[in-house]
Amino acid sequence: MTSDFLDLHSFVRPPRLLVIAPQVTDWIRWSAAALGALSQVWGGCASATLPVGSVGHPALGAVLDKLQPDHIVAYQPTGATVDALFPGTIERVLAKQGIDASSHAHGVEALRTHYWPTADDARIEETVARLRGRYGVSRIDRENHVQCASISDDAAPSLLTSLSAVTDQPSWGVPLLQISSPAALSFAIQVGVEQVGGEPGEGSTAHSEAAWRKATVAGEKALLRPDVPDNITSLLNPATGLCIRVSRGRYQETPVIVLGDQPEDFALAQLSHQVHGSAVWLPWEDLHWHQVSAAQQRLGGHLQETFRVTSASLAPETLQARMDACWESRGWVMNDPAEERRPYEITVPADLSTPGRSLVVFSSAWDQPKPIPVEESQDGSLTASLRMQPEVPAGLDPVRHRWQVCLTAPHPLPPHRRLFAKALLAPEQNTYETFVRAADGGITYWSHRWDFVPAGASLAGSLAGPRLSWPSLTATLSTAAEPHLVQPSPAGKRARVAQRLLGSRTELEVMAATDRWELLRHWLPGPKREALPEHSWWELKAGAVLSWTGIAACQAPAWSVEDRRAQVDTWTAQGVLRRGLVLGCASCPIYEFYPLDEIRQHYACRRCGSSNVLEQQRWKLPLEEPQWYYELHPAVAELLTNDGNYPLLATRHLRSQAPAQSALVTEEFELVDQGEAYVEFDFAVATLDALYVGEAKKRNALAANAKATKRELNKLLEGSRQLEATHLVLATAAPAWKETMLAAVKDQVHGDLRAGKNTPQIVLLTTLGTTPTLTRLDGMPFAVE
Repeated sequence: MTSDFLDLHSFVRPPRLLVIAPQVTDWIRWSAAALGALSQVWGGCASATLPVGSVGHPALGAVLDKLQPDHIVAYQPTGATVDALFPGTIERVLAKQGIDASSHAHGVEALRTHYWPTADDARIEETVARLRGRYGVSRIDRENHVQCASISDDAAPSLLTSLSAVTDQPSWGVPLLQISSPAALSFAIQVGVEQVGGEPGEGSTAHSEAAWRKATVAGEKALLRPDVPDNITSLLNPATGLCIRVSRGRYQETPVIVLGDQPEDFALAQLSHQVHGSAVWLPWEDLHWHQVSAAQQRLGGHLQETFRVTSASLAPETLQARMDACWESRGWVMNDPAEERRPYEITVPADLSTPGRSLVVFSSAWDQPKPIPVEESQDGSLTASLRMQPEVPAGLDPVRHRWQVCLTAPHPLPPHRRLFAKALLAPEQNTYETFVRAADGGITYWSHRWDFVPAGASLAGSLAGPRLSWPSLTATLSTAAEPHLVQPSPAGKRARVAQRLLGSRTELEVMAATDRWELLRHWLPGPKREALPEHSWWELKAGAVLSWTGIAACQAPAWSVEDRRAQVDTWTAQGVLRRGLVLGCASCPIYEFYPLDEIRQHYACRRCGSSNVLEQQRWKLPLEEPQWYYELHPAVAELLTNDGNYPLLATRHLRSQAPAQSALVTEEFELVDQGEAYVEFDFAVATLDALYVGEAKKRNALAANAKATKRELNKLLEGSRQLEATHLVLATAAPAWKETMLAAVKDQVHGDLRAGKNTPQIVLLTTLGTTPTLTRLDGMPFAVE
């Protein structure tokens, strides 16, 4: 192992929750109640509430994949909330049970404070378990020892920190009993919901639909709550919980406006706000342009900028017609309507893409540098030499508050569900000390110890300080593939040798993308080598060797002789080339290459072992002194012979397109089941938000015929699913893949989706080596996440 320092940056943040709410007969009221419970929790401003019936909607998949919640929980309402939403519920239950007058008050109090079962409980439990299995949450092991299972109307007894415990400043939201329409709910997701039990004020009076719409568009509390002073912030304002929202790797945000009045639209609006940053839900059908433009300006856009319009329930054609009608009825305009650019674009939810991440962090403890000593293993994994130092940020109390510690580093980790606990801890670290998982491009863990903490423990004894490990991409793939094995393929082993010689994968990629690769190809058989001057190269049994005369004659106009000489010396020092002599034998007629380290006045023939003297008869031309020749390392020669530059060009381009150019790359590898390799990938790339695996070809097809193409494609897809990769990259040096092959890929993907299989997004990378271009399977541009 080698030792070094890892440049860590620490963020303290509240936990992110995904709350699954009942739907039953009135999804608006139940969603509002769940939002009310979430509004009382510290971190509610970074979380989302989903009606249980909306969870499986196809429009939510892409944005849900990027939320990375710490906890996926069920909402469990109390009897008090249920009785407020549906008056008389408790009395009907007591009457049905025949409770007498002497026990009536006790019965009412018991029912009001306890969890109230709903008809959706079993469905919610199954949905929560499925989502935890797909995304992973804060848990200790695979037996689903999760940290937090549910959220109720009272956050105090749970492991979560209530908002009121963090700050004693008053805050406001929409009274729960006022929310009965999508327009009211759309305003509530912006500011939060006040639960039942507060003192009714001026704001408790009912409001018209027009008032809700105006408040949603303007985002101003004065329209609905004139009783609230201007200096009082809302429940879901990050500032209320002493937090701020920061962007990482995000230079601008394009506003998102969500239309539609269904549960899935409500869910899409919340998720878009957390993932894409600037989003608002306008659920009413009779939309006016002044409402759209006001909402756009409030989100930070300008009238001349393009904003995105999307919906989970409405088809793109319906959205286009609604927005066009809204635009055309906007009233008097100065410019020719036919020439005026429409500042909106209809975007399906799956195509919503915003680079980088938006994080809600504690305002006094974010982006703090914390370099730590680490040990690097042979495969590139980094293990901290020390435990993390427990710290309490100013403004938080370790007794009353619980928080998440997030650590980012130049060693990115994708948010893979299997990267948790043991996979991210040093070998001797207690896995039960706290909850550790990969998120936000790094590692996040719970602030407090989860194992035994004795009464009266010191601060250091109650706060978590795990000794962490940042697995290499090879280790990550091995964890993801379990119970299958990951091993380097023969091509991968050759690439590893070349990387070791050059010093890094990056240097190998640079070599593949420059004239250096073409220069080295002169050691291979072909017209390039045959065009070199006579006696400047020899074809020996072990391979070809070139003299300096031959190297200087190679066609590479961009290289001066001085630069070429310096490069050859560098390669010789690295071992990519070996300098030596071509010598014969007095006993047998074979000429062999002898490296400089093996040359002596008396040497043994490599073929027959006979003793020879280094004299003119043993070398060919020139007559006066032997000529130096250069032999190419066998691993590099095989890499060149097998077109190993195309995987290198693919990873070089993906790495350059990654946010902040932060990515881990590994060479060719195989997945092994029961001792046999069943699929090989040419490369893998891990970024802050995704795991890419890929195949790179020189030609424009995966295989020679349709049957072989389908077989190869099925292997790649099955391997991607086993690794739970987010993307499968098909790369080629050709300008485009064959249409017949693309048709086969589309048919296979659509069939897998209909069968309910988790299928990675297919990404096409073309024109490797010239102008690499990334597109999706439908031909639209693709941006590396």
